[in-house]
Amino acid sequence: MLEALSLLEEAREISPPIGAGRLPPRARFRQILDFLRGTICPKADEIIKKSESKGGDLAAVVFDVLVSVFTGIPAPCATISKKIAEIGLEKFCINPTKIVD
Repeated sequence: MLEALSLLEEAREISPPIGAGRLPPRARFRQILDFLRGTICPKADEIIKKSESKGGDLAAVVFDVLVSVFTGIPAPCATISKKIAEIGLEKFCINPTKIVD
């Protein structure tokens, strides 16, 4: 988790405070956690609605929201990855259109 937070910190170009190695992780990553809360929580109703729909998955929907925030491109990567996993990688590689069948 700390590595993931560090990578998000880098992506948002937030410099760790001087002496950050001695700070507890909660203090060091407060900015990025506040950013994530500000990004996800206003969309909570929409996220929950999507996750409760057919084939929905809360982690996938949250991931898709974060990908679009960090890249600026609405990319439903987790949703597509989940579907590929459901049909199986071999089947997908043989016939990619199977994902929409």
